[in-house]
Amino acid sequence: MSYDSYLDICLAKYQNPDRTKTEVKEVMSAFQDFRPKFEEFKTSPDETKLLLHLHGTVPAIWKGNTYNTPIAVWISDEHPNTAPTVFVTASTSIIPKWYMDINGKVYTGYIKQWNQNSSLLELISDLVEVFGQTIPLSHYISSSDDRSKSIEDLQLSNYKDPEKTKRDALRITEFFSDIRVLFGEQNFPDGTKKQKLSLSGTVPVEFQDSMDTIPLFISLMEQHPGEAPNVSVKPASNMVVNEKCAYVDQTGLVKTPYLTGWKHPNSDLVGLLQDLIVKFGKMPPLLKKTSATVNILQGTCCPGSSNSYPNNGSVPGRPPHEGNSYNTATDDARK
Repeated sequence: MSYDSYLDICLAKYQNPDRTKTEVKEVMSAFQDFRPKFEEFKTSPDETKLLLHLHGTVPAIWKGNTYNTPIAVWISDEHPNTAPTVFVTASTSIIPKWYMDINGKVYTGYIKQWNQNSSLLELISDLVEVFGQTIPLSHYISSSDDRSKSIEDLQLSNYKDPEKTKRDALRITEFFSDIRVLFGEQNFPDGTKKQKLSLSGTVPVEFQDSMDTIPLFISLMEQHPGEAPNVSVKPASNMVVNEKCAYVDQTGLVKTPYLTGWKHPNSDLVGLLQDLIVKFGKMPPLLKKTSATVNILQGTCCPGSSNSYPNNGSVPGRPPHEGNSYNTATDDARK
C-alpha cells in the first residue's frame, strides 16, 4: 500500500484530511526518515483516540556536531485548529529543559503560539533550531566536558566524602543543564562561615498545561550524602513566595517529606529534583508579583516584619549575597 492510500485511510475522520495529508508529506519530503503511523493516543487518563503521528529524528547541530534526536509528533484530528503533541521518544537520558518536561513532552514557543497558519514542517524546523541551542538528551554530553574537570578540581577537605559529593554535583549538571556548581563561603545563623558546595539554577515544571522554570539554590552539607541538603527557591524581583504552597516557607526554604525523610542510598539529588518537579507541578512555590501580592512583598503578611525576606546569609542554604565569597565551578564550561 502506498503512503497516499495509507494516509487517506488514517485521516478519513480528520476535520481537514487534505491539508493534514499535504503537511505530513511536506515533512516526509524535507526530513526523509520521518514516517507516519496510526495508533491509539491517550488524550486523558480515561480516554484514548486513534491519531496519526509522525516519528523520526530531528537533526540539530550542537557544538559543531550533528545529533539526531528521536521524536513523535501526534497530530490532532482537529488539525490545524489544535496544536500537535510532541514527545522526545528516547527511553533514557532525557534532560528536562525550559522547553521539555521530565517525560519528554515538548513545549516550545512555536507550539504554545500555534494557530491556523502554523504547519508541521515549520514545527519540525523550529525544533531543529531549539535542539541546536540546548540538546535534550544527556548521553550527547561528553564525559570529557570542561565542566567535569572544573568540578573535579575542587578541594572539598571539609566534606566527609568529597569525591562522592563532586560526582553527585556533576551528575545534576548533566541532567539539568541550567544548573551551575558554586563553591565558597556561606554565612550561618550562629555567625560562623563555612565553605560549601552548592547548586544554583532552574528546574522545569509543568503547571496547568504550561511549562515554567523554578529557580533553586541547593547547599550540600558536609556529611553528604548522609545528610539532606538545604534547598530554597530563589524568587526574582518580580516574584513572591506562594503562601499556598505547603512545601515552602515565607523565606523560600523548601521542606518536603523527601528532605525530612532523607536516607542514603535511597535518597539522592536526582530523586530530590524529580520529587520537587512533581510537587511544584501541583502547586508552584513562586508567583508573579501583582497588585494582589504586593502586600506580601512589603512584609504586611508577617506582623512585626519590615520585609518578608530575611538576609539571605541568615538561613543555611540560601543563595549567596554580597559579602559571601563564591567561585563558579561550571561557568567556564557554559560560556
